[in-house]
Amino acid sequence: MSNLLRTEREVLARALPGLEDALSALGFVGREVTEGAAIEAFRAYDGPGLLMPAEYGGLGCSALTALQVQIALGSLAPSLAVGTSMHHYKVAALASCRGTLPGIETLLATIGENRWLVGSGGAEGQADGRLYEPTVTASENGLQILVNGTKRPCSLTWSMDVLSMMVRSTPESRFGGQLLHIFVNARDPTITKRQFWSNPVLLAAESHQVTLLDTPVDERMIVPIGTSESAAPFALAAYAWFELISCGAYLGCLARLVELCLEKPRCPAERLAEWISTFETLRTALTTLAQELDRKIEIDAMSRLLRIRYHMERQIAATSQQCLLTLGGLSFATDTEATYFASACLALHFHPPSFSSMAKNLADQVDGGNLVLA
Repeated sequence: MSNLLRTEREVLARALPGLEDALSALGFVGREVTEGAAIEAFRAYDGPGLLMPAEYGGLGCSALTALQVQIALGSLAPSLAVGTSMHHYKVAALASCRGTLPGIETLLATIGENRWLVGSGGAEGQADGRLYEPTVTASENGLQILVNGTKRPCSLTWSMDVLSMMVRSTPESRFGGQLLHIFVNARDPTITKRQFWSNPVLLAAESHQVTLLDTPVDERMIVPIGTSESAAPFALAAYAWFELISCGAYLGCLARLVELCLEKPRCPAERLAEWISTFETLRTALTTLAQELDRKIEIDAMSRLLRIRYHMERQIAATSQQCLLTLGGLSFATDTEATYFASACLALHFHPPSFSSMAKNLADQVDGGNLVLA
């Protein structure tokens, strides 16, 4: 094993001791083909508590630690790293908004006490998904909030304990048309789950279809967010954490490909040096932003994080293909791992918001305009 990820693996061993060995024992097929195995190991070694504040039973790790853990896991179990990104970013966003929205502390305490794994019902699967136009609807039956809608793909479909989503309440409800962030019991009998993801790459992230039909919401699991304008701080936190955690997972995928090239006899030194430099440059950029998130989430940091993410998309795509070509035709024909990681690297492109949807916005923001995340 090379020293490329020595720091990240050491951090993983300290934060979640035993997890790396447990995942390694599963083997590649166990981690990436068998749905649920890697996620159960993640549960067993307290992975869901990584970013949960300590006062609610979690580990209370920093953004930097979480980034390093994601890079390490992305190099070993990409499906797990990508799938659990949805849990991490929701928990971290809620934790960062404590004291600003009603009900967050109670919600975090409930999730932390039960060690729940959180799935996300946001706009990840929509080509033009917008945060403030939820596809899941809410209605009231007496004092009971009921939700309806379909989410696909929805990571952690089989393994999640609760499903989180943004809904807009009806104007006549007691919430008066406010945006609500709600968490529903993922095993409620009104929820149906169906196979959706058929690509073998990242299959173990469990990104399938979830349909809610008059699914009830526990009153303790509702966070009123208000209007689109008043929801901006929560939206900023959610976007920032999602980008950081997801980018870490995919950077880990690239790192594993570079490691495979380092293990290849007679691999051109110039190419290796170039790829290592690419990895280290991207890692340094994300590290700087993680340290900023640990201090305070600012809109300028968010815009830089998005620009880094879009640059990373191109760099990861190009470098992963160069690594695959350098490993050669024999590796392509016989080594599932290399081709798998090269394909997984490309999936960062498909997470929202797309570059095409944000390009003008980011350019305008540099020239004095406002960054609009919706």
